[in-house]
Amino acid sequence: MEQNKFFGNKIWQTVRFLLSALDKVADLEVSRASPVQESHRLQQLGLMDRWIMSHLAALVTTADNTFKAYDLHVVTKAFTTFWHNQLCDVYLESIKAVLRDGTEAERDAALQTLWTCIDTGLRLVAPFMPYLAEELYQRLPRQHGRQQSVMQCSYPLPKEFEGLRDLRVEEGVEALLEVASALRTLKTSYGIFHNRVNGIVVSSDGVLRNILTDNLQTLTTLGRMKEVKVQEGSSHSSFHSACAVSTISSATTVYLHLQLKSIRTEMEKVRALIHSLEDL
Repeated sequence: MEQNKFFGNKIWQTVRFLLSALDKVADLEVSRASPVQESHRLQQLGLMDRWIMSHLAALVTTADNTFKAYDLHVVTKAFTTFWHNQLCDVYLESIKAVLRDGTEAERDAALQTLWTCIDTGLRLVAPFMPYLAEELYQRLPRQHGRQQSVMQCSYPLPKEFEGLRDLRVEEGVEALLEVASALRTLKTSYGIFHNRVNGIVVSSDGVLRNILTDNLQTLTTLGRMKEVKVQEGSSHSSFHSACAVSTISSATTVYLHLQLKSIRTEMEKVRALIHSLEDL
């Protein structure tokens, strides 16, 4: 029960985030048309927009298949994974910098994408959480041709998202998320909990370097860094001794610039460990 309450609050907070962002850009008109009908807009989407739309397309297909098979627990689990792990933990975090510092086109694309995810998500979850879905649906901006109730809306079907599943985009973003996770883990292991730290990603994988270079803002945001540089090289490249190191693969290594305070703290930990071992 407590877990369901927490998840319901997560959905509520996501809608509030969208409404707050829309209030700041009154000139934007979000579209209720299906993504396929709005295919001309897909060319304007960034990598993270296409990534979340790909996962949304997969979710709709899963919901359609599992409803037909009466495996309702599968669709509820898939919806929870999408909304919590992909939409909130990754996509929302990645577009905060876009909404703050991005171009008008990038901002509009992000908000249209988020609108599509929320509108589709509320229609998907309505059979399982009808009161919450209805309450939040009524809070969304009214548009021409919009149904009065979420219960009157058509249930999302795979044909609305046909052609939006892109496994190459998903693989590319997963690689980016792995690098961002490695940077965050390094920070945590050295007791660094602020974002005023720089990192370097060294990789001999040209495809990965291109993905990271083209999406540096996203990598910096999700890695919770001040600045990240991407360089060509092998995982055996050597850097200044004041860098913490984490090897992701044989082709990719991340480095974290440690501040003097962090270095001294780690030296004190090592001395304490040596002293404790000497007492054994």
